[in-house]
This record gives sequence, structure tokens and C-alpha cells, in this order.
Amino acid sequence: MSAGDGVTELTVDYRIGSEEKQSTSRGNGPVDAFLNALNDGGHAVTLFDYVEHAMSSGGDAVAASYVDLEVDGQRLWGVGIDPDTSRATLKAIISSVNRAVRNVTSESALANA
Repeated sequence: MSAGDGVTELTVDYRIGSEEKQSTSRGNGPVDAFLNALNDGGHAVTLFDYVEHAMSSGGDAVAASYVDLEVDGQRLWGVGIDPDTSRATLKAIISSVNRAVRNVTSESALANA
């Protein structure tokens, strides 16, 4: 992930509907690189705050991450859970972006009804 120069390169596979895509981006860490990928992909995403904490301890420890984002003009919270703290944060970001997309889709469907 890191090039050794303090820059992280992140490659993500994702779907829009049934179409599968891949994006590679760089940032000062995995969260920054992921946000850059989302912004490069057409979403306007700003991270205001995030918090991580362990939900358990030991070899089977699981982390929870909570993010406060603005996604395409909508202020949203997201939650992610994973044994890896970075992945938990990325899952929380995905949670918020997916909700923003659903909100826009629902609003569009109501406007066309």
C-alpha cells in the first residue's frame, strides 16, 4: 500500500449497478487515498471527523469506526465494523456514500412519480 515516501496508493474494486470498475488513487494514508478515489469518481466527499474503537480484545478483536461526512451536499454518519481498523473506517465511508446515493435515487423516483 505505501510507497515508503509517506504516500499510500490504494486500488479499489467497486460496482455501480451491475458494472464492475476499478480505481487507483494516492493519499497520505488509506483513508485519504480512498476519499481521493471517491472524489475522482464523481462524488464530492469531505470527511469532518471519525472515531475508531475496539469492540473486543484478544486475537478475535473487532474494531468499529464512525465517520461524519458530507457526500454530494448531504451531511451523513456512517458506521463500519471489521477486525482491521483501516478497513472498518473504509466500510464506514462506504456506508455513508451508499446512503447518499440511495437518498438521491429515492428523491429522483419521487420527483418522477
